[in-house]
Amino acid sequence: MIGVTPEASVARALPASTGKQIRRINSTDAFHSELERHEALAESRCYCFSLILFDVCQDEPPTAAWTLAHALTARFRAVDVVGWHDENRLGVILPYCGSKTALRLAGDICHMVRDDVSATYTVEDHPCRLDPRPQCAACRVRAAETARLAQIEEEGRSALPLWKRAIDILGAAIGLIVLSPLFVVTGLFIKCVSRGPIFFRQERIGHMGRTFRLWKFRTYEHKADTSQHEKYVKSLIEAARQSKDAQQPSMRKLDRAPGIIPFGNLLRKSCIDEFPQLINVLVGQMSLVGPRPPIRYEVEQYDAWHKGRLCAVPGMTGLWQVSGKNRLSFNEMVRLDIQYLRQASPWLDLKILLKTPIAIFTQILDSLRERKGGKEQQRRTAA
Repeated sequence: MIGVTPEASVARALPASTGKQIRRINSTDAFHSELERHEALAESRCYCFSLILFDVCQDEPPTAAWTLAHALTARFRAVDVVGWHDENRLGVILPYCGSKTALRLAGDICHMVRDDVSATYTVEDHPCRLDPRPQCAACRVRAAETARLAQIEEEGRSALPLWKRAIDILGAAIGLIVLSPLFVVTGLFIKCVSRGPIFFRQERIGHMGRTFRLWKFRTYEHKADTSQHEKYVKSLIEAARQSKDAQQPSMRKLDRAPGIIPFGNLLRKSCIDEFPQLINVLVGQMSLVGPRPPIRYEVEQYDAWHKGRLCAVPGMTGLWQVSGKNRLSFNEMVRLDIQYLRQASPWLDLKILLKTPIAIFTQILDSLRERKGGKEQQRRTAA
């Protein structure tokens, strides 16, 4: 038997090196709190999810439970919730996931740990409750979005169609070759104006919540504090949650944040800092066109419907970037990402790619106008 406090019992039986994985397993109270939240969303927002409960044999040692917990954290997505349901059961909450997919995933997990753990599982389906007579247009849109996302997951839709992957490989390969002189110049410049590596690698959340390392040119001082950016992102999402679209702040980058290297803002506004993401595209972690890949602490703030944007493979540019970007709110960005997921086609990708240079040029002009306006305002204040 695992014990009265399963998470504590298992933790005591493990080496210190496994602490990171254990922290990703929610306690019983935390897991039930998450389960109640998802059930409330299913009732009020036409949201659906599946719950898998893994039963660990009482005769198994505590390390067997950890083996199962480790397999869960390694196999499931960042948007899923893994935790202790009770003394002998580990649970997994799968947002936007039907029972067929949940059963397949549970079977895969049991197959992975069959040599170390005797575990069985049950699956509970929490389908979206679509009211045949929604009270308002917003309810109909939300219900349609949820049903469509659930359908995409249930059908096991391919992450990248063949045509899209072919365009990505060709475009990334050509881009890396053509831009190689710019890579050298930019790398030398970064080395001259600051200490530290040329490239910055950061964990991002990709397709269906899978994590990957995103490549960028470093525009901040090495090991600069990122807490201000985290607070800023959380404030944008909280404003989106509490305000109407017309009152929400726009998704602007933090250009005056401390720690930006000289001319770092120019690299960011011109999007030169993002060119190394062609490496991510070439290896299949990203696409040329798709939603912006979020950071983990950003996803942790998402409402249920926000996570719909994770059903698409992230991209270097996308519908949001060419539709206003810095002028749009967080909710508008999410809606555009979900719209792209539904309408994706070779022609839409080509249209977005052709519009991207214009969008970047417009962004640079807007930045110069704002900077000029700021200087004029300072002169008036001084006068």
